[in-house]
Amino acid sequence: MQTDLGWRRTVRMLATCVLVAAVALIAWAPGTGAGSAALTRTWTPMTPVSVVYNQVPAAQTFSGHVLAFNDFHGNIDPPNGSSGLVNGVPAGGVEYLAYWLKKLRAQDKAQTPAVYTVSAGDNVGASPLVSAAFHDEPTIEELNALGVDLSSVGNHEFDEGITELKRLQFGGCHPVDGCQDGDGFAGAKFPYLAANVLDKKTHLPILLPLTIKFVGTVPVAFVGMTLKATPTIVNPAGVASADFVDEVQTANDYAHFLGLLGIHSLVLVIHQGGGQAS
Repeated sequence: MQTDLGWRRTVRMLATCVLVAAVALIAWAPGTGAGSAALTRTWTPMTPVSVVYNQVPAAQTFSGHVLAFNDFHGNIDPPNGSSGLVNGVPAGGVEYLAYWLKKLRAQDKAQTPAVYTVSAGDNVGASPLVSAAFHDEPTIEELNALGVDLSSVGNHEFDEGITELKRLQFGGCHPVDGCQDGDGFAGAKFPYLAANVLDKKTHLPILLPLTIKFVGTVPVAFVGMTLKATPTIVNPAGVASADFVDEVQTANDYAHFLGLLGIHSLVLVIHQGGGQAS
């Protein structure tokens, strides 16, 4: 188990090193001129978007499916009372989630092999005792078993600070309580993505900013972010070493830079609330 954990850490370190040089270029990448600044000032996440596609021959197109959820909050067991019901039907806990993911994956994979399961953050934090008592290690292990491919960070991922978030990613026993269940903790098998959470010293993301998946022969970048206001709703001491930067500007910068690398398909996985009237 320790050999496997060491191998996984080595692979992640190598992947991080490869991305560091690329991510460092984001700071000077063009595309932040007056036109871009004006767009940032007037655009909001709720602004309607109109997209026009050129006609592409069917033989040159590929189909990919994304299964997404968010705000699991360590609900391994179904919540009690009305909070565990949707239209009167029990719908909570990891068993229900696993059932539907398995069913939908099977349906989607009948159409395309490119089926990815993603979470938009708040997998942990504000969790029931069954997960919270073990510092949300059980939740991470359940998400591993669910086959989650990637997750953005959410504000609740920072409830116990950046150091604890990195432990959930890379594994290791809790510094105070140790590994309470006696079998160690290997961390998340999926990458947590934090493109807009930058270390104040290095000015680089505290975790991987993105991961690349393929749909057919087309590379697709999944970029993960949390809301810029995260430091205002968590213990500020735990995130004092990082800056949470603008979501729109970060997305635009990565879209521009990825385009320079020939990657023109981007999925933004962001933990950000909102609503629109129409």
